[in-house]
Parts: sequence; structure tokens; C-alpha cells
Amino acid sequence: MVLDHEIAQMLEAARASSGKGVGELSLADARMAYTTRYRARGIAVERKIETEDFTIPGDARIEARLYRAPGTGVRRPAVLYFHGGGFVLGDIEAYDNQSRMLAALSGADIVFVNYRLAPEPPFPAPVEDAIAALGWIGSHSADMGFDKRRIALAGDSAGGNLAINAALAARDREIPDIAALILLYPVTDFRPFGGKTSYPSIEAYGDGYFLDKSLMDMFARHYLGRSGKLNDPRVSPLLADNLAQLPPTTVITAGHDPLRDQGLAFFEALKAGGTSATYRCMEGMVHNFMGHAGISRGARSAFEEVAETLRRALR
Repeated sequence: MVLDHEIAQMLEAARASSGKGVGELSLADARMAYTTRYRARGIAVERKIETEDFTIPGDARIEARLYRAPGTGVRRPAVLYFHGGGFVLGDIEAYDNQSRMLAALSGADIVFVNYRLAPEPPFPAPVEDAIAALGWIGSHSADMGFDKRRIALAGDSAGGNLAINAALAARDREIPDIAALILLYPVTDFRPFGGKTSYPSIEAYGDGYFLDKSLMDMFARHYLGRSGKLNDPRVSPLLADNLAQLPPTTVITAGHDPLRDQGLAFFEALKAGGTSATYRCMEGMVHNFMGHAGISRGARSAFEEVAETLRRALR
């Protein structure tokens, strides 16, 4: 498979620069760099989207932002979205343009969950926030104007991991029924982040393709510390005993992504467990292609395909 030309140019420019990679920076600088780069490379906002910031109450007050496309009706489909960044990086502002365009193109309300980042609270805080956010949305769907029969979970990278955790909780606790689960280049097996196992895609694309091994090591250090819980199914949901009766799931990976193979492995585990699942590999793309839609026509096309996947899932 051939790497997208415009993304290849971005990666080549990054290699040629003398600046440090995100994984080599202090935590504060890494967070600032992630947000700055994500916004600079992301998709441009082309339509007016209404937004509303709110707080999900509980033991940990979770910030969230609602993105609503105009004219979407009284009872609207909604997507609870969890962002990537290794459980350590990323926030509402980094993903603001992406969330606006995802709402515009999918026709669904997007609820962006600004879960707590590690290491300030390490694992399992982000998982707890994801489950708490889903429970609150389920209880307040009517107040928010959502059609409770058309609520989806979605997330990219680490956010895909959180979406899986929330879906498992919804299945086991019935909080609430989920119409669809959309996973974008998800973290399903955290063991490679701790150097405990590997996949061919990690060996092929673990250096120089946006998500590299040094960054994965940084994420593991901050998220798990010395707990060593790489085999905990909340950390590595691929290892969960029961993946049956999850909502219809779409797993989308990228051809030049170190996480590609574990995304495929999760899809295969879903199918083996009897869950309805679809798999799509975006050839020529790298990890985090949703965040490159402003600099690559191929990534823009992939972004639009993701939005259409959401639209179809919530019809």
C-alpha cells in the first residue's frame, strides 16, 4: 500500500526538522504541542454549528461540549465522542474544528467528553469518566433533545478504548442501549505500549509514522505508572472474556498505523463473540488521520467516510 502523498510530505518535513518529538517534551509542552498541531492540521470548519459547554456532575465533574448542526429536528441522533492522545494528551480545543465538522457532516449531535487526563489521575480515571458520561447522557437524553434509540459511542485511538469500555458497561448495566459503536484506529491492546508484546504493524510503522514507540512508552508511563495492569481488560479490551452482545460495531484502521493489527484483531474477536461488526482499513493513511484532514485530501475523504458511517448507523 502506498502512503498518501500529502501525509508523506508532512512526515518528511517532521523528520527534517530539528525540533523534538512530542514524546520527548515535558508533559505541559507535549500537551500544548499536541493541541497546536492538531488544530493546525485539522479540517476547516465550513458550516455554522451551535455549541454549548456543560458539566457532567458526579464524583469527578467532567467537562463536555455539545455540537449541534442546525435543523436536525426535535429528537436528534447523538454521538458520545472520546478523543485520542494516549489518555494523556488532547482536549476540547484540540478537537473543536473536528467536532464541528463531524456534527455538520453526520447530521448528529456530537457530545465531546473532556475526560480527566493521566497522570494527574491515572488509570482507571479516564475509564470511570467515560462510563459516568454515558450514564448521565442516558438519564438526561430527553432533556438534551436526543432520541434515546439513536445514541452512538465513538472514539479515536485511546478514545476508542474508552468507547469500548463504555459499551461494555452499557451492556452489563443497561445504561443505556447503544445504537452503534464506531472505533477509529482504536487502542485495544495496551501491552505493546509497555513493551510486553508486539504486532507486525508496530514493527513496520512504529517509527516515523506519527505514533512512534517513544510516544507509546510515554503514554504507558503516565497512564499506568508502575501498576503493571497491561492485562487488565479495561486497559486492553482485546483481552476481555466476553465481547458478545455489543452494539453493531465499525472498526476503522489506517494502513500505515502501528495500531492497525490490533484493531483488526479486535474486529475478529467481536465477530468470534457474535457481535455484528464491520472492518475498514483506510489504505495510505497513518494513525490519527482524522486530525490530518486539513492537509491531506485523502484524509479529508476518509473523514467524510467516517461521518457517513455515523449518519448511516443512526438513521
